[in-house]
Amino acid sequence: MEVALKQKGLTLVELIVVIAILGIIAAIAYPSYKNAGQKTKRVEVQTELVNIAGQLQRFKMANYSFTPNGTAVTLANLGYTVNASGEYSFAPNQQATYIITLNAVTANTWRLSARPVGGQLGNGYLGLNQADMRCWSSSDVMWCDPNSSTSWTKQSP
Repeated sequence: MEVALKQKGLTLVELIVVIAILGIIAAIAYPSYKNAGQKTKRVEVQTELVNIAGQLQRFKMANYSFTPNGTAVTLANLGYTVNASGEYSFAPNQQATYIITLNAVTANTWRLSARPVGGQLGNGYLGLNQADMRCWSSSDVMWCDPNSSTSWTKQSP
């Protein structure tokens, strides 16, 4: 009389099925994970833009203008380390995610722009002006112009 041995473990087919299921789950989850990371970095730079805006307002209160003595305020005047073009590389985790520029400065107005770089490419420009108008463009090649019909919650074309 033969005694049947009990099988222990998984067959090769069962292992392949498990690996295929894990691959499908990973393929579905990764884009969602990537989008969450991009959104987090976008919110971080939005916070930085608001912080810079506060510093600009304090500068105006102290100097009665964004262009005291005929010279426009710069990010360097506010204590930021900038490159030769006056751009500030926003790198919260030692890796730049946006390049921030201050432009269109007059005695009473200014515009901040944040251009995506690195892992944020494809996420669009962000903008903020002295009137707290905000914009988020759907393009990485063209900045957006903040106005009353734009915001940070909806991308403009």
